[in-house]
Amino acid sequence: MYLRLLVLVLLLTGCTAQQDKPAPATTTTTTTTDSAEPRPKRREARVAGGLALSYVQAETAAQMLCRPIMPDYQLNEAFGVKRLSYHPVAKLTIIPHCEVVDYDYGKTFEMTLEFPDPKLAARTETVKGDRVVVTTPIAQFLPTSARVQRPVLSATARPGQKEFMLRYLEHLVVQLSKQTDELPPIGPDGSFPFTETPLTPETIIDLPKPVQALQLCTLVRKEFGFEPVKVLDRAACTVREPDGGSLTITLQTHTIDMRPYTSRVGGRPAMVDPGGMWHVRLRDDVPLDLVMPPGHVNVMERLVKALTQK
Repeated sequence: MYLRLLVLVLLLTGCTAQQDKPAPATTTTTTTTDSAEPRPKRREARVAGGLALSYVQAETAAQMLCRPIMPDYQLNEAFGVKRLSYHPVAKLTIIPHCEVVDYDYGKTFEMTLEFPDPKLAARTETVKGDRVVVTTPIAQFLPTSARVQRPVLSATARPGQKEFMLRYLEHLVVQLSKQTDELPPIGPDGSFPFTETPLTPETIIDLPKPVQALQLCTLVRKEFGFEPVKVLDRAACTVREPDGGSLTITLQTHTIDMRPYTSRVGGRPAMVDPGGMWHVRLRDDVPLDLVMPPGHVNVMERLVKALTQK
């Protein structure tokens, strides 16, 4: 009897010890990824058309491509759709791009503005793989600005969406081709004479690049007394400093990813690119930078404050 009780006690003790033994710790692996790069959104940009449109910054051009051609209530009669969504983006920071989507019926096509092709005098239609590509000029070509000006509209769709795209383009090309701004006479090297052009800080981001350059030159001369010596159609102004040196200031479309902008200049996010140039982001909703060489912090700060005033 005593032996049976002893065995029972030992068994119960073993079970209790087994139950009290802590379970192995569970290891949870957490994978972290960088946040996705933000997508640009539609905004109410200053309207540009014709030759002026072919010279605006890439993000502004994308906004013009994505500007609705008519109110939603007219879409059903014109295209047989209830609503359209527009997605602007400056691909690779320099290519204006817009995707037009009808989510109800799955219709979609894409548009870009391209560099000029001297051989293109009228609309052309080609097939590239499983896509139909339609190109048409929306402004005259200026051979002197071959790598700055984008006067060609290119639209791409699958064959089944071709008719929808063509009907849409009939309306859009009329809208895009309307000239909105007078531009200076641009020479063979992309330069043109300086003429005083007062700063318009609320709209400079959407102006044609030659006009942006004129406003930059005017601003620098007003703020510092530096004389403009060269104005270029790529939104660049070169001025002569008092010591005889030259300083070039430009406005450039850049990445929408703000992670590299870890510094501040004039209260705005800033960074130094691999070439040593300073970039200062002028607005939160537009990927446009004031770009200057190093060693001019005071100049940058004053220009940023002037360009971002409201």
